[in-house]
Amino acid sequence: PHQSSREVESRAGPPAARRRRSTSPTRAAAYRNQEMKAEPARTIAAIATPPGSGALGVIRVSGPDALAIAGGIVCVSAGDGLEGRPSRRLFSIRVHDPATSRTLDHGQAAIMRAPSSSTGEDVVEVSCHGGIRLTQKILEMLYQAGARAADPGEFTKRAFLHGKLDL
Repeated sequence: PHQSSREVESRAGPPAARRRRSTSPTRAAAYRNQEMKAEPARTIAAIATPPGSGALGVIRVSGPDALAIAGGIVCVSAGDGLEGRPSRRLFSIRVHDPATSRTLDHGQAAIMRAPSSSTGEDVVEVSCHGGIRLTQKILEMLYQAGARAADPGEFTKRAFLHGKLDL
């Protein structure tokens, strides 16, 4: 015999009782508080574009020192660094190797200051010409300037911890 959806639902219990994986707001907030206290946030960096032979490569830097670290390897066309620049703007840049002062590429940098960024922290996205060698070189220079490698999913984790995402 055919059963209505209400009959099936009544046997299974209310929808809230069937959901076992949902996280209550208080559990999510407790997790955020625990993680925020566990380790002071360090600045992280990673290549944001897929590996391969794309025309553009994007390197994302997020954390309290993102502007200073990225500013150490890029010069805005006007000659200044990134720290005095306004948020949510795109700037023409020159990427240079601090060790040799040699220009590696010309590109663009987007600055998004906390808390109005995707992670809730200061974020700099450097867009340069694609190719694995150049993006890897820029990433290595960011590590030498003080950033650390981002763990898989760490940008998303930081967005969650700063209330930009919810479970």
